[in-house]
Amino acid sequence: MENIIPILIVVAAITISIVGIIGCVLPILPGPIISFAALLLVKFTTEIPVSNKLLLILGIITTIVSILDYILPLYMPKKFGSSNWGIAGATIGLIIGLFFPPFGFILGPFLGAMACEYYTKRQAADALVAGLGSFFGFMIGTVMKIGISVVITGWLIIKALIPAIMAAV
Repeated sequence: MENIIPILIVVAAITISIVGIIGCVLPILPGPIISFAALLLVKFTTEIPVSNKLLLILGIITTIVSILDYILPLYMPKKFGSSNWGIAGATIGLIIGLFFPPFGFILGPFLGAMACEYYTKRQAADALVAGLGSFFGFMIGTVMKIGISVVITGWLIIKALIPAIMAAV
């Protein structure tokens, strides 16, 4: 019976980490942070070896990705030539988009940046470029979040679940 406990903990951690992956596309849940918490669960509740070096590296990457996820959607429109109005529009669009999941998260900033740029410059091409900048910022952040969360989940499966099952058999 006691051999099953580590397996149950690892399965719970993998389930939590999968919730983290889902959280990468839902702005309500901090996906990478949830996945990292699952790794901490395994570290501090089982005998399965999780090195401090691994925790440090994945913790730093998780922190950087989480910060960049907030910066990129505001930085990219500016890089694409958007004015402050376009960035404000992207921010307002993101807030409104939260009420229309899942497509509101993607379309809200895009349409908000486009609308404000078009309103201030009256040029459709400038408005479209600002909207695309916002979209690319969102997509880059999402891909980074999914990447780190999948790495953590993969580690939990390969280095924790399989050895725990083998030890119990």
